[in-house]
Amino acid sequence: MAKEEKRNARRIRLQPPAAGDLSHVPVSVADLSTSGARIQHDTRLLFQPGKRFTLSFTCDGEKFSIPCNVARSRLDIQNSAHRKVYTTGVKFVDMTEDMEERLWGLLGVLAIDVLAHEAASHDEYQFTIIAN
Repeated sequence: MAKEEKRNARRIRLQPPAAGDLSHVPVSVADLSTSGARIQHDTRLLFQPGKRFTLSFTCDGEKFSIPCNVARSRLDIQNSAHRKVYTTGVKFVDMTEDMEERLWGLLGVLAIDVLAHEAASHDEYQFTIIAN
């Protein structure tokens, strides 16, 4: 049985991850979408379902502070350094229209950067834009 896809938006991987904090806990934003983000951090989060957090980060010179809920969190181990790293998925909630527009703008810039990188790494590159 195929794993059910729970995300409703495409994610853009941030290379390198953006430094930030989740309600004052230092985190790295590993990927980002219009509906949420995947973050990594060194300490375990003490959270209860439904608790509201604020994800703050700077990306492409722009500062963001977005209200969110934690959807899932797990302990990972980075094999190269045998370091414990927690990976957490957050879902954005109660975003203002201005926040949504700014986030869409950032994701557009990041998507163009990804496409430009892909195009530069191939002699011939084709892509298709598909509307859902």
